Amino acid sequence: MIIYLFIILGMVYLMTCLFYLLLHRYFIIFPSRKLIKIPSDYELKYEEASFYTKDNTLIYGWFIKGGSIKNWKGFTIIFFQGNKGTMSDFLLQVKPLAEAGFNVLLFGYRGSGKSPRKWPVERGVYADSEAACEFLIKEKGVPLNKIIFLGQSLGCAMASYAAIKLNPLALILEGGFPSIADVAARAVKWLPLRVLTRSRFDTKRYLAEINCPVMIIHSRDDRAIPLSDADILLGAVKGKKKKVVISGPHAKGLEHDSALYLNELEHFLKTAI
Repeated sequence: MIIYLFIILGMVYLMTCLFYLLLHRYFIIFPSRKLIKIPSDYELKYEEASFYTKDNTLIYGWFIKGGSIKNWKGFTIIFFQGNKGTMSDFLLQVKPLAEAGFNVLLFGYRGSGKSPRKWPVERGVYADSEAACEFLIKEKGVPLNKIIFLGQSLGCAMASYAAIKLNPLALILEGGFPSIADVAARAVKWLPLRVLTRSRFDTKRYLAEINCPVMIIHSRDDRAIPLSDADILLGAVKGKKKKVVISGPHAKGLEHDSALYLNELEHFLKTAI
């Protein structure tokens, strides 16, 4: 009976590993189609934006116009959101950026908002991110030396991947982590998830290939991703870099510590320029 029990437990363990290996990519990003708020609800001027990816997926977004502050007029931030929520959920974070004078391109990955019902797996959201950058350059005529990438949480991987391809003025990462495999391995120690995780979202590896200045922002109060991950990411950057520690929940700095966030961001961009 003991032998049979060990055999059964072994089979359950192997089946659990196989289940994770085959299906984990569908449990990383959680798209939502509910656009409860639009930019004008927060007194933000905007235009609807839409563009096609290389695999012919139509992506929707908002091109939010910055205020009249001269320092950052004409500079545009591409906002790479994390793995939960829709564009509506990030408007309170975009608002301080627009008030500081930046234009902001906020877009939803495939499967969210008005975009087609395609599940947002890793290769797909990378294609979405590249298409957003190309839209800004080709359709809006914004030069690369006036484009800033800002990624939050999982969106740090998308922003870093796109930065390898396009080399923007600067890359800003908030609440990032080395890879999704590292996060999974910390959460579940009794499975070999570092090996089984094939969807990597490997921000650390991408950062080693980036040439533009990088600023890493992380909250000391972050309960989702430890502050030590910011040091790991910073160590991967070979060029100009800066680490900023703020307060507040995970990847919510523009809502909870916007004064410090914007002050550090503007100072960093001035040195980059």
